[in-house]
Amino acid sequence: MNLIPQSNVAGNGYCEMVQINSSPSTQIPPEAKEFLISEHSSLREEILSSIKGIEEAQRNALVFSGAVWAWFSTQHWDLKLFPALFLPLIITIAYWFKHIELSRSIRNIADYITNIESELALPRFGWEHYAKGHAHFRNWNRVYWILLTILNLALGLYAWRSA
Repeated sequence: MNLIPQSNVAGNGYCEMVQINSSPSTQIPPEAKEFLISEHSSLREEILSSIKGIEEAQRNALVFSGAVWAWFSTQHWDLKLFPALFLPLIITIAYWFKHIELSRSIRNIADYITNIESELALPRFGWEHYAKGHAHFRNWNRVYWILLTILNLALGLYAWRSA
């Protein structure tokens, strides 16, 4: 029986100790457990960094699109501006691809962390096990990118037709 620190969900800065009961079939040497625990921590940090990257991509796509449309609204329409009408759409799609790659990286790391949690005989514990059944954030992200893409496409087509 081993004890490892587990972050408190309440976020009050305290850690609680969680008991690890390794089954006899998967006895892990203490050095390996220490390595897995430290690896788990560094991978969680990498996931948090990727989540920040996703949030930045969402914010930047919205801000850049808004800035370009605000600039367009102050310009006198000329034929030379027509190719630039779809610049917000291109920016949005580029950031969407960045979001997709960061999400793919997060999923790969999360799958590996799930394996670590299983190896430490925590089959019902650990965030990655819990998060497998809760995909609402993923669904919101899809809706966000689809709406922003449609909006930029519609504004580009509207501006093109009305010019």
